[in-house]
Amino acid sequence: ERKLRLYVSDLLSDFPDYDVVLTGHSLGAGVAIALAILMMESVPEIEAKAQAGKLKCYAFAPPHTFAPRSDLAEEKRALLEKVVCCVVCHSDVVPRLSARSVFRAIKALEALDLDETLSDAQR
Repeated sequence: ERKLRLYVSDLLSDFPDYDVVLTGHSLGAGVAIALAILMMESVPEIEAKAQAGKLKCYAFAPPHTFAPRSDLAEEKRALLEKVVCCVVCHSDVVPRLSARSVFRAIKALEALDLDETLSDAQR
């Protein structure tokens, strides 16, 4: 984390007028979101960029890993919502998967009587 902080700080010193844009697809989108959060918490210049609207994170079909943390102050959560933009296709299942939804699906499948269902289908 220290190396990241120093590297990003050096880049921002060299290019102070540049915006910072993070992007990713699928797992990379989850990484981009996590990186945006990490950098906002550990690199003061990045939080200043976020406040100025110069930090954006575009996450295409991210896995269901991100929700504003309840321990964050309301202003930080609002800032994250302005920084992160998630784009999800209406029929893409991956962004909607979570441990809870998978657990529910398994329980629903276990509740089915597959022997009876299969014998009905064969009739």
